[in-house]
Amino acid sequence: MVRNIITTYPNKELFEKTRDIPKDQIRSDTYSQIGSSMLEILRKRGGIGLSANQVGLPLNICVIELNSSNPMILLNPRITKYSDKMVPSMEGCLSLPGAELKINRHQNVVVEYEDVRGETQSIEAYGLLSSCLQHEIDHLKGILMINRVGNYHKDKAVKAVHRYKKRGRA
Repeated sequence: MVRNIITTYPNKELFEKTRDIPKDQIRSDTYSQIGSSMLEILRKRGGIGLSANQVGLPLNICVIELNSSNPMILLNPRITKYSDKMVPSMEGCLSLPGAELKINRHQNVVVEYEDVRGETQSIEAYGLLSSCLQHEIDHLKGILMINRVGNYHKDKAVKAVHRYKKRGRA
């Protein structure tokens, strides 16, 4: 169902907006299984967040696991509130292997989403969780971290990805 391959830059699928999952379909085991498979891939790759379009699925679902005791599967996540204060966040991305960028993110956000039971949840996030949620929700909108920086930093990041791939690591 979920392929074990991470889609990497410059694949055009990464720049396409995902589609919402109809609320009446969420309760099927399908989305719980997709989320569990994505968490497995995330753990194998050593990441903290993964979006469905990074594994070839055009669905509005992402997973986040900052620590093993609290894995999160978020369906149709949406940011409903942003703080005014912006903070720098050093970020990497499984779809941009070898690249690391400083991205300005909102210090905290409120995110609403459906869980795998179809229940609407809300989370107020700060720090790393806030940055990770913003990063993954960007993915679901077809926005990569390189779209959040100027051309100089974007070019450096793209070159880092090419070097990484050339060494046969991606």
